Amino acid sequence: AAVANARRAGVQGSPCGQGVWLGGRWYYSTGRYDWDDGTPLSAGEVEASSGEEAVDGGFYMNWDQGQPSAPMGEQGLEQQLYMAVSNGKWHDARVGKHSLAIVCQESVAQATGLLRLEGPLGGQVFSATAGRPLVVSGLEGVGLVAADLLLVADLGKSCGTAPAAVKLGGEGISYPSQDGTSFAWPGYARTVGGLYQLCWCRIKANVTDCRRHTDFLVSAGQLVLSGPLLAQRRRCHSGEECNITLNWPLQAPVVPGLLSVASSCESGAAVVAGFQGGPAISSSADFTWPQLNASGGRHKLCWCSMPNCTGPSDHTAIEVGLIEVDGPYSDNNFTCIEGRICTAAPLRGLALLDGDVARFSRDVGGIAGRLPCGESDGSSSFAQVSLPSTLCGTYINNCTLVWPELLMSVPPGRYGLCWCSGGGPPGSCSAASDFTTNAGELTVISSAAYQ
Repeated sequence: AAVANARRAGVQGSPCGQGVWLGGRWYYSTGRYDWDDGTPLSAGEVEASSGEEAVDGGFYMNWDQGQPSAPMGEQGLEQQLYMAVSNGKWHDARVGKHSLAIVCQESVAQATGLLRLEGPLGGQVFSATAGRPLVVSGLEGVGLVAADLLLVADLGKSCGTAPAAVKLGGEGISYPSQDGTSFAWPGYARTVGGLYQLCWCRIKANVTDCRRHTDFLVSAGQLVLSGPLLAQRRRCHSGEECNITLNWPLQAPVVPGLLSVASSCESGAAVVAGFQGGPAISSSADFTWPQLNASGGRHKLCWCSMPNCTGPSDHTAIEVGLIEVDGPYSDNNFTCIEGRICTAAPLRGLALLDGDVARFSRDVGGIAGRLPCGESDGSSSFAQVSLPSTLCGTYINNCTLVWPELLMSVPPGRYGLCWCSGGGPPGSCSAASDFTTNAGELTVISSAAYQ
């Protein structure tokens, strides 16, 4: 009771200080008390109050007894208007005399009903594999129904503004869902692996037909697409082991796959000859061909996920980059005369070096019946090895091959040229099995035509 009495008497201290600032003061310009928004405190001058609430000219006032205390005509001496904490009454005071608190208005929310917002829950994560049909199952949400649609979009922008990932099938837009939770896309997801976002839309007459990426405004989560990065470049040397490691996005787990080398990754394309064993299979990002016999050139790297993948002829294959094979091109053609020195230049190819050699062997019935490079018919005759190549820098990575006159005592005919890299140890280009790379064709004509 003593504390309450002291507070009413204004003795007890308060966390708000002496009082609370009311946002009003005496203004010389108007000659009255006004609120800070310009509204008058009363219709005219205010005389000292008896301490009761009052209404003056329609304006509410609650001055404490004897307030305002400034004499009439000298109200400017006590301009400030505040409410005493002790009793809630109004006082005037000199500016800066008291430390005054302020009062803030707080909005209070009141429940007036329930709103059912239909759509997918955010933050969901789904997985898929590049090169396969894209399917998303188990979408969770409120009121999901058949005919809802999903869009796969690139990250970086919010749904409704992010461009569609058109190479994921159906221009990025799924078929209408059969049950609101499962979605499938036309075609195959033939694009780079990584993170994508899923955006949701429901067709509504006179609102949206869900045909453009700007119609898909609601986020349904993310899609993690497992697959290698695109536009990769690799290099191998003919006659050696070829090892290729594909780069993958950090967010996408590596999955087993098949890597083939072809002129195209479109359905029906044939693999490039000379990659021993055909396409390489790996459960990691590393692929190996133990013996590379391919001719020089630039070819496409085609990847597809296992199982049920056969190579570039498979419609699920994705072009992930290019491989450059160092070695001679397979379409070199030269003509020499029997019994005379034979100079073949320029031997065209990629990264050819001085010291490389070529061999031509027995013509066994023309091109169709010719022995493949690296094989022998058991006869040492007509297996002529050139001198080490020279002038490889003269023709911009092309070389000159020479067979001395002694080696040209061969019957006229068409012979296959097989190449061996001179970069190996001594004696590495001596047996037929060392000459594994097709370098084109050498035609030997009769010397009688030049008598």
